[in-house]
Amino acid sequence: MQKAHDTPGDGGEELTRPVLVLAGRPQDYADDLAVPGLAPLYVPDVAELLDRLAGQPVSGFVLEMDKVLHAPALERGHLFELAEAFPLLRARGARQGGPPVYLDDPRDFVAEVRGFDPRPARHVPRVPVLLHALLTRRSGGGEQTLPATILDLSACGGALNCETEFAPGEELFLSVLELSDPEPMPALICWSGLRGRATCRRCVGVRFLGMRPGQAEELGQRFLGGSPFSGTS
Repeated sequence: MQKAHDTPGDGGEELTRPVLVLAGRPQDYADDLAVPGLAPLYVPDVAELLDRLAGQPVSGFVLEMDKVLHAPALERGHLFELAEAFPLLRARGARQGGPPVYLDDPRDFVAEVRGFDPRPARHVPRVPVLLHALLTRRSGGGEQTLPATILDLSACGGALNCETEFAPGEELFLSVLELSDPEPMPALICWSGLRGRATCRRCVGVRFLGMRPGQAEELGQRFLGGSPFSGTS
């Protein structure tokens, strides 16, 4: 991933780099992260860390690995994905009043963060799947039903392969044919474009707007390790 360097503002000040810190005792990390340009944001658990990402661009993560390893499998896997894309400082939490034990060099981490412009990070885990679906859209005063393949799911939506072009912001109905209840659910097109370096398939990203509780429960249990879906009706 390309990394950007510091860009001074009009006043010559360094761009602030938010760093999410997963830690039981924030004070244990205060001295090591008290660096000009870094803005540590402390969270006590993995669930809150992922919630903060919904509206918070970041430049790196400090993670207590015992908290990561005790997180649900889906959330744990998502953190490992984030760790590959952002600067990371791993640590073991303090024991018996002692300092935390770093598994990486904090100085190297700080140097990397200061050269990494803040950017959004995916805040919901995504699971690869291969499910058959039907997309129904209103077209020319009638309805058009199109086949699609769901390629991945998250707690609030998914990515689909469909050979028809859609516009972001378009609303339609989505039926997941493998569900016990394939009743169409409303969905919103969030993005549309080509995906995949080798195949360049036409894909769309959708957000579920009104999934039935039974549909949400079945999808969550079968594909998201029991994590609930949002947007149920």
